[in-house]
Amino acid sequence: MCFLLITLSPWLIRNYKLYDHFGLSTNGGYNLLYVFVGSIYNNQYQMHPDSTHKMLQDKVKEAGGSKINNPFILDQTEKSVAFELIQQEPVKFIQNYLSGCANIYTSLSSYQISSILGLEGSYVLGKHFYGVSQLSQIDYFLKERKIGTIIASGSVMIFLIISYLLVVVGLWKLYKNGRIKEMLMLLGMIIYFTLVVGTLGSSARFKLPITPFYLVLAAYGINYLIEKWKQKKELLN
Repeated sequence: MCFLLITLSPWLIRNYKLYDHFGLSTNGGYNLLYVFVGSIYNNQYQMHPDSTHKMLQDKVKEAGGSKINNPFILDQTEKSVAFELIQQEPVKFIQNYLSGCANIYTSLSSYQISSILGLEGSYVLGKHFYGVSQLSQIDYFLKERKIGTIIASGSVMIFLIISYLLVVVGLWKLYKNGRIKEMLMLLGMIIYFTLVVGTLGSSARFKLPITPFYLVLAAYGINYLIEKWKQKKELLN
């Protein structure tokens, strides 16, 4: 923690001197308003993203945002406007939020893969970006992607399915062995980072903080399966 604070201290001090706020970033309010809330108007109300962005900007200006020069105060204003709009459409907000959480685990990172392999250069996710289940856009994905990218993405999908199944095995084995604390700690961290991302979950990169924890569970599952295989082999011999 000390090394972390030392590393971050120049930027923290800079923000405090310039804006009288001891913080790193002001991106929270922007994401909450223009992504979390914006997805409601883009998805459920079928508004064009540019129109949604302008409408939300106008609401921020009405709340005094046009006169605010301090980005930290602007961030608080954006959050305030966002919470007001969420209260008007709580069900739609939760729907998009949960879809984003699920998308973290279904994203195949096809754009990054295709770019590395030189298969495609265009970013194709679907008709909508944030808050729409990627599983509901499979037909659009298959229509827009080239065969090489589909094959590469399919390989990733197989790897993810195997990994997730091993996670289930790992959780079950931890429970059976009475290692409840370890199970809850790993599962708790996975749930925490999933909920933090929420509606933003549209790309595999948002799974990065989660990956170490579910890979530990998958490794535990692999270890259990290897032990079972060895036991069966010994019985046969």
